Amino acid sequence: MSRAPAPPQSASERVADPADVERFRTDLIALTGEAPSFARPIGVAVSGGPDSMALLDLAVQAWPGRVAAATLDHGLRAESAAEAAMVARWCAERRVPHATLAPETAVSGNIQDWARRQRYAQLEAWRAGAGLDWILTAHHADDQLETLLAPYAL
Repeated sequence: MSRAPAPPQSASERVADPADVERFRTDLIALTGEAPSFARPIGVAVSGGPDSMALLDLAVQAWPGRVAAATLDHGLRAESAAEAAMVARWCAERRVPHATLAPETAVSGNIQDWARRQRYAQLEAWRAGAGLDWILTAHHADDQLETLLAPYAL
């Protein structure tokens, strides 16, 4: 008797390769000098894109109960509120504390520079208020290029 193939797993049911989770743990401890604790969890900045969602998922698998997440909704795109809500739902399903942050000032000057300054300021305030020592961010190759070139774009 043959069995029907199992349905594909949804992204929320996938488990990272244990070797990848262990490598993540080892690398983060090498960078920070310590493992996250229940008293001092790590923060993850999550936009809702695949790079930051993958980082959040990996962090949650590496340190269950020792991860908090934050999403900054700049309000610059119609989809941004829905993306922040999606991250909040994902976190709620896994009992990961999540905060949706908003800019404190209106857009002014260079929009990308304004957005970056708002992101850093809001995430730092969240980090300090939540008692976090670290905030992890994920970047794909284009993000890295923006990070390197941003100071020269002003």
